Amino acid sequence: MYSDVSMLDYHEYLAKRQIVLNDVDVRVLKTHRLKLCDEAGLPKQDFHIYKCLLCDVASENSGPAYHLCDGNWYCIDKNYVARLKADLDPYFLTTDLPELTSGSEGDYNQRLPALKAEYICLDEENISPSGQSQVEPCDLYTVSEGAGVLVHLKISTRSSQLSHLFNQGLVAVELLKCEPESKKKMLALVEGKLNGNTGGVYLGPIDTEKYSLVFVIATRKDIAKKSDNLPMFSRVALRRISKTLRYMSVPLVCSFIKDSRVKQAAKEKPRKRRIAGVEEAE
Repeated sequence: MYSDVSMLDYHEYLAKRQIVLNDVDVRVLKTHRLKLCDEAGLPKQDFHIYKCLLCDVASENSGPAYHLCDGNWYCIDKNYVARLKADLDPYFLTTDLPELTSGSEGDYNQRLPALKAEYICLDEENISPSGQSQVEPCDLYTVSEGAGVLVHLKISTRSSQLSHLFNQGLVAVELLKCEPESKKKMLALVEGKLNGNTGGVYLGPIDTEKYSLVFVIATRKDIAKKSDNLPMFSRVALRRISKTLRYMSVPLVCSFIKDSRVKQAAKEKPRKRRIAGVEEAE
């Protein structure tokens, strides 16, 4: 049983079962299955490995690029890929936020204000209008150059999770700029969690609706690769959102932090034995 999903873990799984990696073809990938378990180790869902692969392949010549997602291959014009990179890379800047050394996203968000007092944790708070689904304003809030900085954090470079992150950030900004009730809730949240910061400085940008949006992604990948670290569909989503933010006069920044958490060793799933018609874990 593994705490996360990665190709290295799959390679380890194959090695333990003396399966030669070069013998693993599409047929094998469609017979091996990935089971998602809850905290008690009980399986909830499963998918064949091939459906779980996410891959970008660039041809060596001037031919198209290929993207594998959810078991389907997509052919993408190389010029379009180059335009995406040219548009997105300028948004990727370095950050002074610390690397992720342990715990989850929630743990990181809760710890940060003690390390950097200029940040306020608003993780799992709600600014949606009454009767609507919960919308977090951001994971972390700070102020820079007179603008309220809405920081959204994700420990993943998976397509679905990143696309959700980007859309969540956009929705939060739209609510704060367009919904008076959301603005009122944000003022109350920040005022109640100033963390020693000056109220006027931190509440002012909310009153004037002056914001910037920051996406922070914790990853084990090479940070220098910038937007190339994102899956193709996530790049497309980010480019679309960046254009919307530009029309709203909301600056966008994307930053990577290093995920340096020690990976947990794989645990064998407990075997069960049957005693008098009842299954018990060994």
